Amino acid sequence: MPDGWQWDSTLFRGSAAYYGPGRLPYAPGFAQTLATALGLDPPTEIMTWRKPYGGQ
Repeated sequence: MPDGWQWDSTLFRGSAAYYGPGRLPYAPGFAQTLATALGLDPPTEIMTWRKPYGGQ
């Protein structure tokens, strides 16, 4: 980064509402491939971390 550069904390203000509707879906097989790579036992374990954006 150039000297004197500072992050603009307002850069993405208000953009969260558009993330979910504008986000492309994961590629087919992504969840299964990730679960296998992480050594998870899908679908039970993978469901514990897969929440929609902004989910509780």
